[in-house]
Amino acid sequence: MQILRDAEMPPSDGMWTYRETAWQNLIFGMLMAGLALGCAGLPFMPEIVNDALGDYPAIIGVVLFGLIAKMALRLFYASRRPECWQLRWSPEALYIRFRAYHNYRFPADTPSIVKLDRREIAWIRPRRHDLNAPDTEGSWSHWFTVKHLEIALRRTDTAPLADALRAEAQQRDRKRSRFNHYPVTLHGDSVHVELRSPKKVLATLSRYFPTTLAVETPAIAFEDMTTAEQEDHILALVQSGNTIAAVKATRAVYGCDLTTAKNLVDGLSAR
Repeated sequence: MQILRDAEMPPSDGMWTYRETAWQNLIFGMLMAGLALGCAGLPFMPEIVNDALGDYPAIIGVVLFGLIAKMALRLFYASRRPECWQLRWSPEALYIRFRAYHNYRFPADTPSIVKLDRREIAWIRPRRHDLNAPDTEGSWSHWFTVKHLEIALRRTDTAPLADALRAEAQQRDRKRSRFNHYPVTLHGDSVHVELRSPKKVLATLSRYFPTTLAVETPAIAFEDMTTAEQEDHILALVQSGNTIAAVKATRAVYGCDLTTAKNLVDGLSAR
């Protein structure tokens, strides 16, 4: 196992590359831009509408929808940046980028890639995990699915990756900001890579690396879990980027106030 910077990556010629484009951000951004243009046209509507609404709703709408559109479109373009790929592989090695494309502004001279030699990989399989999260009223009725590519390692020291992931969770860009999304996590002697379609990726990887059958984690309602299972579930919510749900779950488990729960979740994010 090696931890690499972008500049240390070998040439991509002869390698296969997998990336995920954030098309949902493009669609959402265009929708918000359309709403912003609609608000900009409010002052030109018939006089009776202007008298009822005034100019303030139009100004507020343009600013609000415009900012949301800018953020969504920025994330779409970030997912298309040359360095924002998830996996690269050759017959000899698998390269995993553990930096989320949301955080593309992090310093390029910091490690963001882990290299696994073929001999270090015991097997690869797709994994599905259903997570339970509270809705706006606090009821645990919301479910969402996280899909991973699970990579089991053999006789490999995972400490370098654990240190790199911990350092990545503490990074900030030049504006001192970050997105709390962790596409790569370490679970004992296996690496989990969050992907939208892990089975499709596995079909290509299987030509060069050993694979095994898919596994699905049983869906258990949060309220029916043991305390240990709830704590693991909170960590899974944090790693999937659902910070708000993780804070609500932390308050439900420990009965603490909002500030304490947020501090606990922030501590998990930086582990």
